[in-house]
Amino acid sequence: MQTFHTASWPERAVLDETFDDHRLRELGRTILFFGNPNALSADLREKLEARQVIHLHSLEGIQAGRTIRVALDDLDRIDVDSTNAAAVDEIRSWLNELSDLPENQSS
Repeated sequence: MQTFHTASWPERAVLDETFDDHRLRELGRTILFFGNPNALSADLREKLEARQVIHLHSLEGIQAGRTIRVALDDLDRIDVDSTNAAAVDEIRSWLNELSDLPENQSS
């Protein structure tokens, strides 16, 4: 795994496929997807993009562990005061930006 972290992005993509443990491969793919998605094959990148949209928006009847909608509902239940107002506003803005992704079909 140390070699993976010190390698270039294209080398990481090749190394990731050599991991015997599927959990390490998934972790490596996630790191690649968020760090440099162009290092992944187009097919794998598209699958990971679709999985991300499904997870964020709980599409197609697949219930994700935490969706944007659930996170916004949780945020509405926070007692906002001067100590946390800025953080709550920042998080709400970020979640609203995520929910405006063109792939969003949850409404």
